[in-house]
Amino acid sequence: MQAINYKVTQNAESLLLIGFIIYGLIGKLLICLNKSLNSDEVIAGMASREMLVHKDYLLCQYHFSSSTSNIFSDILPFHLLPQLISNFNPYAIRITAYVIFLLVVIIFSYIIFKITNEKINGLIFAALLSNLWAGSFGFYSMATSHNATLFFTGIFILLFFNKNLTLNLSSILSILLLNLIVFSDTIIIAWFVIPFIAIYILFFKGKNYNANLMVALIGLTTVITYIIKTYFISNFLSDSIYIVDIKTILGTNIPLYIKGLLYLLNESVYSVYDKLAPSDYIIIISLVLLLYFGVKQILSNQTIKIKKFYYLLIASAIIVSLAYVCTNLCIDFNTTRYLTFTAMSIYILISLSYNKKSIHTFLILLILLSSGVFNYTTVKDLDYQPNKAQFELIEYLKENGLLYGVGDYWDSNIITYLSKEQVIIRPILLSDGQILPPNWWWSSQRWYSGEMNDFDKFFLIFRSDDAPMMDALKPYLMTNQPSETKLYKNYKVFVYNQVV
Repeated sequence: MQAINYKVTQNAESLLLIGFIIYGLIGKLLICLNKSLNSDEVIAGMASREMLVHKDYLLCQYHFSSSTSNIFSDILPFHLLPQLISNFNPYAIRITAYVIFLLVVIIFSYIIFKITNEKINGLIFAALLSNLWAGSFGFYSMATSHNATLFFTGIFILLFFNKNLTLNLSSILSILLLNLIVFSDTIIIAWFVIPFIAIYILFFKGKNYNANLMVALIGLTTVITYIIKTYFISNFLSDSIYIVDIKTILGTNIPLYIKGLLYLLNESVYSVYDKLAPSDYIIIISLVLLLYFGVKQILSNQTIKIKKFYYLLIASAIIVSLAYVCTNLCIDFNTTRYLTFTAMSIYILISLSYNKKSIHTFLILLILLSSGVFNYTTVKDLDYQPNKAQFELIEYLKENGLLYGVGDYWDSNIITYLSKEQVIIRPILLSDGQILPPNWWWSSQRWYSGEMNDFDKFFLIFRSDDAPMMDALKPYLMTNQPSETKLYKNYKVFVYNQVV
């Protein structure tokens, strides 16, 4: 009788979790469909246009960041075909970003199930991640911003972890895939490669020549791939990474790290930066207790299989945290995107440590209910007019015959992509009264090789409330008087009747 009651309870818990998963994923789809894209988030669309419309199939003229080219992690496997089929519809980017998030939920839920042999542990993770609050989800739904790499991290955990490592055709193909992702996104080295090699050296049993050779091949090829993409590909541009001073570490980077991690974790936890409601205290206490159970589980006697996975997550979190806090990688709050795997590891820890006790179940349900309420308040206020301001600007420019111009990066790619190049704005910098190309990241050589000569009119467009840019623009306007100056909302548009 007791066994029957336990089975009924477990099935009820599973059904409840499945309900939360469906609820959360529907909400996330609606949020994605309503997401306003920016110039960074249409990079996949712009690169796809360069390949499919302008016939630069190998993207030889397109300039990428060497650390995050996203070619084999995002653009080719996920975005290229939807862009082609949809005729470069922005909804294809939004839906593809959602599909990538969905794949992340699936792959790590499956990993947790494989490690614990308990479906309910996987369901707990899926429910927790599916019901992330909208603020956190904003980072997990960014197009071409490490989220596809999160998915591939899960793939590599399945391919390489807790397996008898043997150098054969399958493992060679797996190593090739790993190097393609390293080529596309350097963060996979911190998220998986270094932690995996360290865990192999310290904790893998039954090492042999074949396994050692395979791990050595992973390390060697990864280093070679990193060197090639950083130093030997002309259209891959890199910024130097350096250790910052102690004042920056303590005064800027550590506060940004803590703020970003709390933001990714939970809306109630992040409320410490605002005003805590009584319900926020309940959720914070619930998370602290769940983390206590998780740490207790790590320290308890368990199979080496589970411990190795814990150690992988911990090693990855330590590497990312040190790099984020101690180097110039930490720029502003937007660099919180580097911490997504670290934050997600906390939910993995909670899911792995679930022990079927009533208190554990109760705390998880509290968090899910709280997140569900927050997500409802977000979804009910959606207006389903994403990028409305940019589409209105496009119509204004078209109506005034302004089809080619230059401006700030944040107004360039997004206007060009959304208009399907009916209106083209190229990103530029201003220096000593001269118009210069930007730092070339996410730009094509073609754009600055006489492209503007095909248009009768040429315009400069900048936000009127961007004081630094307005000041930088003054020397240029003194020597290049526009034929007309237009005001549109918070923009100033300087029109020239011929290319200058």
